[in-house]
Amino acid sequence: MSVVSSKGKTPTTPTSSQRSKPENEEMPDAPTSGNRKELEVFLLQVELYQHFNDEKFPTQESYALWTVSYLRGEALRWVEPFLKDYFKYESDTDD
Repeated sequence: MSVVSSKGKTPTTPTSSQRSKPENEEMPDAPTSGNRKELEVFLLQVELYQHFNDEKFPTQESYALWTVSYLRGEALRWVEPFLKDYFKYESDTDD
């Protein structure tokens, strides 16, 4: 079912050039406890930030690393093995 405006036109999704940046670009506090619900809320906020700032993230890799850089405490410890593997692989391919 399509939503139709009062003028009879179906609304369209704004293009990236039509999006306006939010007033507050400050990042939300990252979870530190490793609580899955807190992480899900944080990731949703990060997706919103990325939506309005997609030009800052040329690759999915840069977006993922930027997101992980905000994690602290237990949440960071959870991803630590993945980061170590990533950086080990990175250094192995640089040779």
